Amino acid sequence: LNGADDDASGVSAVLELAEAFSCRALRPRRSMLFALFSGEERGLRGSEHYVDHPAVAMDRTIAMLNFDMVGRGTVGQFTVNGAGTSAGFAELLGEAARASGCDSTIRIVASGLVPSDSSNFYRKRVPLLSFNTGLHEDYHKPTDDVEKIVPAQIETVARVGFHVLSALADTDPARPPFSDEDFVPGLPPYREWPFLGIKGPEDDEPGVEVGGLHPTGAGARAGLVPGDIVLSLDGRAVRTTDDFLPI
Repeated sequence: LNGADDDASGVSAVLELAEAFSCRALRPRRSMLFALFSGEERGLRGSEHYVDHPAVAMDRTIAMLNFDMVGRGTVGQFTVNGAGTSAGFAELLGEAARASGCDSTIRIVASGLVPSDSSNFYRKRVPLLSFNTGLHEDYHKPTDDVEKIVPAQIETVARVGFHVLSALADTDPARPPFSDEDFVPGLPPYREWPFLGIKGPEDDEPGVEVGGLHPTGAGARAGLVPGDIVLSLDGRAVRTTDDFLPI
């Protein structure tokens, strides 16, 4: 089934988490809303509509956990963006990894600005954590099939997510404060950003490889082609995909 990792894997993680909490004898102290957004590849349209017409007022939404492509890679190795959107989130992730009983190697990234549905919550100043197991050669291709999914990876990510949610909903009475450190005021909806497909070079050399371009976009007009390596951006060195982000 095409789209197995992007993003049926994330849907699977959300459904498993919903089932896990529904089976608990004790209800969490805070309410939880499990959402599956459509239109992500069209410019995060589903989540954009939600934050503008929320089921629960955004000023009552204390945090957002996002699962986008969590079904590939080495089991226990994954990235979580958004650790800087609230003080204590990095420590919370470490505690969740230990509590899950998984030998996880989590790459923690501070910025909450990522090209996924969580970005619309970022615009509304909601603290967030976005889970991802990384890009691969089948990204946005019809070869993204279910046979290549690593079920144990989805389980590992979901277990860590479960303990993060438990801490936020059960044990911590305080509302996580939104961090202003990297907030971009007036950030437009994601579909209005200039963008191009990027990925880290396979040989681990510095720089970001151009994976794809819109034929009429600014990158193509500037002469970029797939396979080019970006080493600097506006005078700033680019070593990894994180350096390519605007903040």
